[in-house]
Amino acid sequence: MEEKNQILRRAQMWQWCCAEILIHQSMQEVEKMGADERLTKAITLLSDAKNAVADFVDQVNEKNYHPHYFKCPECGQVVVIHDKTPEWLVNEMKIGIHRHKTLEIPCRVQMIEISFEEYWNLVNNVNPCK
Repeated sequence: MEEKNQILRRAQMWQWCCAEILIHQSMQEVEKMGADERLTKAITLLSDAKNAVADFVDQVNEKNYHPHYFKCPECGQVVVIHDKTPEWLVNEMKIGIHRHKTLEIPCRVQMIEISFEEYWNLVNNVNPCK
């Protein structure tokens, strides 16, 4: 459990997992649609979903969450790996065994580690509605 004087992981956007970021982006898109009680209900449900994911991540990572961000220079695939990820999966991601983002075939280019800032810019510039 975290100490009382520490800021919760879920309150620090730079420590969010990919699912939390995507739910947050979905909430922002719904907010842009205007004011309506049905949209307010959608925001409430999305907020509950984000909290459920945060509860899961906090329980899995009991003490600390130290994400590492990787990007494939070939296909642009972005991956978040945290300290408790099984070593075999980390090794596969580092050596580049992942699916090509657009061609849907195995991409074997080695991923490079990137900063959170670069990761955040990449994920925030993705708009699945376009």
